[in-house]
Amino acid sequence: MQDEQIVAGLHCGEVLADLSEHLDGRLSLDRAERIDEHLAGCAECRRLLDEVTAAVRVVRQLPEEPLPPEVEELLIESLHD
Repeated sequence: MQDEQIVAGLHCGEVLADLSEHLDGRLSLDRAERIDEHLAGCAECRRLLDEVTAAVRVVRQLPEEPLPPEVEELLIESLHD
């Protein structure tokens, strides 16, 4: 991010690092509130939040399809390495 700012005591990199957990509701209330304050005061991070939120919405609308057995096998093997 080019014009990193400090808003609500957080710089943009910190907000971006926690954005996924924030969207999933896995942050403490204090941390979530500070991120919300940053997002309210930082147009660039808010723009990124809007893009991520839109992408998540689209992905959630995709139909669930089972993985081909060979792909599932490779995934399981890679997790055990």
